[in-house]
Amino acid sequence: MKKMSVVLIMLVGSIAFASSLSIPWYVDNAPVNTGLPPTVDGGLSLIYLKSTVDRVLTCEIGYYNADGAFLGPQPPLNTFTIQPKAALGFRPVADDPISGLTSPWGASGTAGGQEGAAGVAVPNRPRSANASTVIPGTTVIDTKKNGSITISWFGVGSEATDLQGSQMAWAKGGTTVVSFSHLLPPGK
Repeated sequence: MKKMSVVLIMLVGSIAFASSLSIPWYVDNAPVNTGLPPTVDGGLSLIYLKSTVDRVLTCEIGYYNADGAFLGPQPPLNTFTIQPKAALGFRPVADDPISGLTSPWGASGTAGGQEGAAGVAVPNRPRSANASTVIPGTTVIDTKKNGSITISWFGVGSEATDLQGSQMAWAKGGTTVVSFSHLLPPGK
């Protein structure tokens, strides 16, 4: 029995744990290069993530629509990394690099762009090309620019406190701009 307890403790000590956080809802339908606050009508969401650990965090991202249907992206296109103790900011739908950068999807940076080098590497929300085309890897047709997100990370010793985040959003309509910000709730 004593040997079994030692083996069990050793196994538990080497298990890789998973943690996550969630973005309960976002809308990101403002055009790129709008600056802050937005200079054109629409909603702009920025998600900020901050690593609290001394190792590179490899994260997986999953997008969901208003009905709760999983939209992707499909593995292996669903991962990104955050450097030790570093932070990044990204727009969930728009490819909006800052001046001097080019995104992995070909967008050229502008003075009003909102994503730095690490932010443009975060996969965007998958969308249908039109009202009759399914999102690759799913049976879902969805062209909207909103939804929810789950970000997960894995590894030996992973904890819910390894990654912190916040969401900031702006909505412009006519001459009125409304904004809010909140911390992201940890998952498991």
